[in-house]
This record gives sequence, structure tokens and C-alpha cells, in this order.
Amino acid sequence: MLLGVPFHAALPFSVIHGWMIESDEKSVLLSWASQLSHTFRMPAFFLLAGIFAAMLLQRDGALPWWRSRMLRVGIPMLTAAILL
Repeated sequence: MLLGVPFHAALPFSVIHGWMIESDEKSVLLSWASQLSHTFRMPAFFLLAGIFAAMLLQRDGALPWWRSRMLRVGIPMLTAAILL
């Protein structure tokens, strides 16, 4: 998770990404470093999410897991969709 801090800190200096806040100084080295960390970090997040979801499914069953997902993810997503 901590790899997200240098990734987001390097984005204003990146030559690859267009970011909301851009620096006049661009760095190819920071661009490559941020992309390298990003290609490892995001798949690791999805892998951990799958492992923990499988553990919860095995422990609680499908219906309680689905209800929990709808409360924690579905309600905020629906609220944001309505507001936006």
C-alpha cells in the first residue's frame, strides 16, 4: 500500500500522465518509476481483495457476504450515481 505514496507524488512530474496539477519540470525517471510501482501495486491489491473475499465467503457464506458488499459498496455507489 505504501507504494501508492511515491506513485501519486511522482504524477505531477510525469511525462506519461496528464494530471490535474502539473509541474514545469518533467522527469522521465520518475515516470518510469511510478509506472513500474503501479504495475505491481494494483494487481497486488486485486489479489489481496480476492483472497480476503474468499476467506469471508468461506467463513460467512454467500448471502451475508453479498449483503455486506451491497451495504459497503452498493449504497455509496448508488448515492454517487444519483448525485452526479
